Amino acid sequence: MGQDTQDIDALYDGMQWHVHYVARGGIASFAISAVDIALSGLRGKRLNTSLLQMAGRALDRCKAYRGGIDLGYDLPRLMQSMDDYIDAGFDAVKINICQP
Repeated sequence: MGQDTQDIDALYDGMQWHVHYVARGGIASFAISAVDIALSGLRGKRLNTSLLQMAGRALDRCKAYRGGIDLGYDLPRLMQSMDDYIDAGFDAVKINICQP
């Protein structure tokens, strides 16, 4: 409250500092990200520019991968998941597996 909404970097740093001992990651990170994104969107509206342009517009596309937490899947189910990801258009996948 009472902070300069145009100083996004300082607000981000302040939010991170306030949670650094008790809530690093998880829901606190999601909340901080939401505020950061909203403030950046407001900056874009104020400057009449897009987030892409504010980020330097180096590219208009980025590579993405599909991630899954496939804990406990047997090999056939794991392979089916990978096939589904590829069929959906992803050319890279990241999986987390473990033995039950």
